[in-house]
Amino acid sequence: MFGCPWLPSAVSPWIRSFPVYLIVPVGICAVVSGVDALRDMRGKDRADRHRARAGIILGSVAIVVPVAVVAWACWVLSGTYG
Repeated sequence: MFGCPWLPSAVSPWIRSFPVYLIVPVGICAVVSGVDALRDMRGKDRADRHRARAGIILGSVAIVVPVAVVAWACWVLSGTYG
């Protein structure tokens, strides 16, 4: 999802940056789906929970990292120009 901003400049800027705006919503979907899958596996002893846990972990990373980068960028820019 990060690859599209590095498309050639001939491509519309909206198309180049569109996948970046999908990272947080996709992360939220991954966390919700992972939690739902873990709930469905309750009471099933032989169920493999690794994929659900991986979805929760990767979804959490997909939420936290962009939010942290935006917060850091706001902090740096407010200190530089403030």
